Amino acid sequence: MEVRIGVGKHDVTGPCAGVGFMGMSSLSQKGEGIHSRLFSRAFVIEEAPQGKSVVIVCADLCMCSQAVHQAVLKKVAEHFRNTPYEGIYSEKNVVLSATHTHSGPGGYSYFMAYNASITGFKGLNFDYIVKGIFASIVKAHENKVPGKILLARGDVEDCGGNRSIKAYNNNPEEERNLYGSPVDKEMTLLKFVDHNGKTIGSINWFALHATNMGAKNRLISGDNKGYAEELFEKDKGVISAFANSCCGDNSPNMKYGLPDGIHDFERTVEFGTKQYEKAAELFDNAVDELTGSIDYRQTYVDMSHCVIDGEDGKRTWPAAMGLGMSKGSTEDSKGPGFWNEGVRRSEIGEIPRLVDTILGVLSIVYGIQWPLYLEDDYIEGQGEKPILFPWGLARDNGIAPAPYILPLQIIKLGNLALISHPGEITAMAGRRLRKTVLDILGGAGVKHAVVAAYAGAFSSYTTSEEEYEIQCYEGASTLYGPWTLRAYQQENARLAQALKNDEPVPPGPEPPDYSGKFRSRDTGVRPRKKPLGADFGEVEIQPLKTYIRGEEVVAGFWGGHPNNNFAAGESLLVIEKQEGSDWQRIYTDREFCTVFHCKKRGDDLVIDVKWKIPEDQEPGKYRIRYNGLWKSAPKKLHPIAGLSNEFTAKK
Repeated sequence: MEVRIGVGKHDVTGPCAGVGFMGMSSLSQKGEGIHSRLFSRAFVIEEAPQGKSVVIVCADLCMCSQAVHQAVLKKVAEHFRNTPYEGIYSEKNVVLSATHTHSGPGGYSYFMAYNASITGFKGLNFDYIVKGIFASIVKAHENKVPGKILLARGDVEDCGGNRSIKAYNNNPEEERNLYGSPVDKEMTLLKFVDHNGKTIGSINWFALHATNMGAKNRLISGDNKGYAEELFEKDKGVISAFANSCCGDNSPNMKYGLPDGIHDFERTVEFGTKQYEKAAELFDNAVDELTGSIDYRQTYVDMSHCVIDGEDGKRTWPAAMGLGMSKGSTEDSKGPGFWNEGVRRSEIGEIPRLVDTILGVLSIVYGIQWPLYLEDDYIEGQGEKPILFPWGLARDNGIAPAPYILPLQIIKLGNLALISHPGEITAMAGRRLRKTVLDILGGAGVKHAVVAAYAGAFSSYTTSEEEYEIQCYEGASTLYGPWTLRAYQQENARLAQALKNDEPVPPGPEPPDYSGKFRSRDTGVRPRKKPLGADFGEVEIQPLKTYIRGEEVVAGFWGGHPNNNFAAGESLLVIEKQEGSDWQRIYTDREFCTVFHCKKRGDDLVIDVKWKIPEDQEPGKYRIRYNGLWKSAPKKLHPIAGLSNEFTAKK
């Protein structure tokens, strides 16, 4: 397959202090600094000569919200207007996906179902994410060179376990026997090589929750996927994305239990290293070149009412979450709810009166208008799910609080099919979805299929109907009822058939665009006076004079609020090494060995910069630099340059 390939990368970290994290649904989990920065990695693939193009993006985010998807596509369209590439990139051929880290600032959805624990839409974070993803796409477009794509596949062993095994075991035994594991262990890697044989990038898909950094964590982090990306990019010297797949029921915390806030870093390293090592092995041994043409099909589906063909009475329903999701996926986090996983309607009968109280509180706090009562067909349509939040029937200032018109998309890269899924999907559900597509496209030369999860939109979970029946966390969070997966299989089958037959597909219903109802606001950082008896940037805690490799260095600075300069994308800290008479920059807040932590000291802020000296770090003299801004008036910012004493690192 003769192609032109471009790769690009850009920061999407966002404000690191005071904004709630997306993923754990914890009101108390608000950012206090940076463990590692977040990035968007983009890959543009153009079939030559004059063939079709596709864009694949993987960002270090919890998910790609529909709001972000729509805004990025608008910026891309505007950028290429009145150029030879006008109209080339659109919702049809651009895949925007996420790694699913739970340690990044949220509020970048328009839907209250995903903003409630973040206390609403965060416009500045949203804007920064959109700009960062857009910038990565433009970089990739501008960097295109002739080349080829190599594919390799292999299993990642001992890297996660099924957190809802009771639900998984409710799938038919004969189906389970077809697979060797209750989790999807396979990693699929694409290696991008230019016409001179030089590797220019890679992307892989592997199913694992990025939840080693638990709900007690307050530092922005790419989690295990981000650590794997850092290791790989340093080792191979190319941009590499570690994308997610069918990880809905695959957790890294089955091995050690709920993250305790003490060992999160080391377990992030453990599970990130396992992914990196397999990816490096596949990368080094990739020889199978993708063959065939590039093509794609995309449509929108109303998942609140998708009728299953030939199945009397089977359809999807407006979104609802069940009682079984209220305490969270207890292997990864503990939610605030009152009901455990596995609460089924057939066992409890009527919905507890406590639900009315919960809905009433949310109505007062957030202004959500809930339905006065639920129709019997809606209750029956949600099957074994005892309904806690009837999101699909509610309104938030006239806006639906949960998505319902969702994008579905299949990208064909020669003999590989990439299935874009707007949510998180369990291992067995993903296997069925891949089989549905491969059964059709196999006759068109497609040999491999991958599900790119958290892509294009986010609509919570997708389970098999048998898993849904058990109502563990994943089933209780499957919004559109027991036939959700069947609907996705049916609609993706139509896309696959259209690809095979080289036929167009209807665009489907147009999704609502709520962008006019949301706006960005100031960071909310108030002006500050200088600390009493000190100046901004002065060192409050000096490092020791000598450290042994493996020890942690700490320096504390009187600082400004980090949200003053988050949008610059520049490092808030620098570790410098003395080289002769010069000082060389060796680490920043991009690396996992550093920590930037902001904490209050009365009305002032102290910035702790930490550096865990790598075991293989070269001995020598080092120092720590802190970069910041402080605000003296609403629109007046001043630079801060803090510098620690020198210290020595020894073997």
